Amino acid sequence: MTFTLRPATPSDEAFLYSLHIVTMRESVSATWGWDGESQKQRFATSFAPERTSVILVSGVCAGMIEIDPGPSELFIRNLKILPQFQGAGLGTEILRRVISSAANDGLSVRLQVLRANTRARQLYVRLGFKESGRTATHIQMGLLAN
Repeated sequence: MTFTLRPATPSDEAFLYSLHIVTMRESVSATWGWDGESQKQRFATSFAPERTSVILVSGVCAGMIEIDPGPSELFIRNLKILPQFQGAGLGTEILRRVISSAANDGLSVRLQVLRANTRARQLYVRLGFKESGRTATHIQMGLLAN
């Protein structure tokens, strides 16, 4: 699936929060229970347009990716794709692009996924991510730099 990325701006906050609800409610509910007010507050506190890109498919907002770059690794903080764009290879292509760019720069790639989000975890395993740790709620995964 062909996509482009554009830097997020503060005006994207409403779309990105609605994306959070539709993509994360089930996993968050299974992990902690869903408290809409708490989720909205947490989102507003952590929203960082400078490290977030909006995913566009044919000019339509389809999702987001949030990456924290570091000196030796990239940490994928979030990857969220609207349900109508899931299952068509979009997440795979985005992650392959991130992995390729990191490899070209000699960087490892890390992420964490809620234990309850088995579909995302399957995608990460398929792309070669290995489990590197666990908490009560998350599984940490990574790809080492070549």
